[in-house]
Amino acid sequence: MKTEQVSIEQAESRESTGRVEAFSDGIFGVAITLLSLEIGVEEYANATNANLFNNILELWPKYIAYFNSFATVLLMWLAHHQMFRLIKKPNSSLILANGLLLLIVALVPFPTKTVGQFIDTEAKNVAVEFYTGYFLLVNFAYMLLWKIAAAKTKGLLHSFVTDEIVSAVNSRIRIGGLINLTCFSLSFINPWLGIIANIISWIYWVVAFKE
Repeated sequence: MKTEQVSIEQAESRESTGRVEAFSDGIFGVAITLLSLEIGVEEYANATNANLFNNILELWPKYIAYFNSFATVLLMWLAHHQMFRLIKKPNSSLILANGLLLLIVALVPFPTKTVGQFIDTEAKNVAVEFYTGYFLLVNFAYMLLWKIAAAKTKGLLHSFVTDEIVSAVNSRIRIGGLINLTCFSLSFINPWLGIIANIISWIYWVVAFKE
């Protein structure tokens, strides 16, 4: 009986939050698509097979930035999806907080392009600090979104969402924030440490948001 009630509530939630989720999915999809548009070899005169191949290889910083950001945005989308499975209905505050998150997500190609262009230059410190700091900002946006969703006075969560589930989500977000803060801090010590730590952080997110 309890399982049936949960299924009914989830079905009703999809109807209630459907427009918010559909809009959000579109923004995540656009952000991921735009990441790939930043990679390409500029047309130049006297191109040969050899120098074109070399130019493709020289784009390695952009490849690193692309794959790291793609994986990060994908995991962010997964976190968003799982969060909304717990939400029964949205209110204006939740929609605005979700909009803030999407505003930040939509701009991910900007820090990605920046770090891809400058990671192998004298400006690599600022590029990586900007890049890792940006994902720390994303974490704060998730924190705000969940704080609004989980407010007991608002009744936005399903009845099957226990205090233990809320505490578990709170814990994941706090740990995620600590990880992002660590990546950001390491980027001031050594930019490559910041990038490597950011890549390694995938492991936490994969484990934290698996079914």
